[in-house]
Amino acid sequence: MRQGVSMIEAREGAPDYRPQVGNAAGNAPVVLVCEHASNAIPARFGGLGLAPGDEWSHAASDPGALGVARAMASVLDAPLVAATVSRLGHDCNRPAGAREAMPEKTEEIAIPGNADLFASDRDARARLVHAPFHAALSATIAARPVPPALVTVHSVTPVWHGL
Repeated sequence: MRQGVSMIEAREGAPDYRPQVGNAAGNAPVVLVCEHASNAIPARFGGLGLAPGDEWSHAASDPGALGVARAMASVLDAPLVAATVSRLGHDCNRPAGAREAMPEKTEEIAIPGNADLFASDRDARARLVHAPFHAALSATIAARPVPPALVTVHSVTPVWHGL
């Protein structure tokens, strides 16, 4: 069991879930992107009905990816745009309206809070999470003097679908 406060608890009081933009003035011809940086779940999502501890799984975020992305941003002097909401609530690496942006189940985790969402609920989540993330990414790209390369930073799990 991990010690400390889970991201669900730590972020519940946050007024919004805007992405983090770091080193915006970096000089590298690259923009780093970390869509699965956080396991935070907004309080308004009701914890998604997750079982205790599910927010610590690889399904919720890419463990270590944000640390690697921040180190890369520092070494390369590159801007970094990182999501602050778990991909279980809304995956910013998927189109806003895509069914898999708010999955009802991952490989091993049921996500009851994503089951049977009304279109209005899906739209609200997209406005809360997806739109601000992609607006920040677009603004970061637009601020570059030349079109940058985009590098997304993820981590992998040693077991995927039992393999």
